[in-house]
Amino acid sequence: MLAKLMKYEFKATSRIFIPLYAVLLVFSIVNRIINPDNLIRSSSNFDIFDIFAIVGVTLYIGMIIAVVIVTLIIMIQRYYKNLLGDEGYLMFTLPVQSWKLIISKVITSVTWSILSFLTTIVSLIIIMGTKNLGTDIREIFEFIKTSMGAAGFVILPLYGLLMLASSIIMIFTAITLGQLFSKHRVIASFGMYCAIYAVYQLILLLYMLLIGNNIAPAFLRGTPSILDINLFLLFFILFECVRISINFVITNNILKNKLNLE
Repeated sequence: MLAKLMKYEFKATSRIFIPLYAVLLVFSIVNRIINPDNLIRSSSNFDIFDIFAIVGVTLYIGMIIAVVIVTLIIMIQRYYKNLLGDEGYLMFTLPVQSWKLIISKVITSVTWSILSFLTTIVSLIIIMGTKNLGTDIREIFEFIKTSMGAAGFVILPLYGLLMLASSIIMIFTAITLGQLFSKHRVIASFGMYCAIYAVYQLILLLYMLLIGNNIAPAFLRGTPSILDINLFLLFFILFECVRISINFVITNNILKNKLNLE
């Protein structure tokens, strides 16, 4: 059933994201053809080509911002509308556990967030060209290998993925807590997010003070070893795992036992 839920989610959201990504890539190709930087630098006088170049860059930046905003809005809208709005009456009559509904939303949101990021990177590569791309990638890989060893190629992506999932499910938790209020649920959800964020920041601070005695000296000296860096990130990975678990339990418990649909 989880696979069917995810298929339904991807089908519903792809109608928005795929055209959006296509428009962003088209804008990047157009900007690459116009080559605004060279146009502006090579023009002794400001002319119509410079106007086209400036407009093209402005629209491209606007499209990147739109991708970020739309990704966030669709993530929130799909969760609230499907589970806590009118569609919730239908979703919770399905023979599926509430935790599967949550997981399907999280996986879908994480996937589209990653695709939005990758599409933006591809669009930047199109504009800047691939002349030094291979060299840049090798330098990044070499830096990771030098700083973290081979483990870095596992730890860094894992930490990024967990941090993204943790941020998304924290938003879902805030929205779910907000629906417990009878009025002003949007404001309540925002307030809950601020409260949850503040609590986790305090916990993180205490957590850092707890582990700081063992790791901080090496960083303060500017000579952290590969082991120090990996341990530092592993502590953060553990923190994100705990945060995901707490938010998931809270969200699932409310959806399962204290659901209050509009």
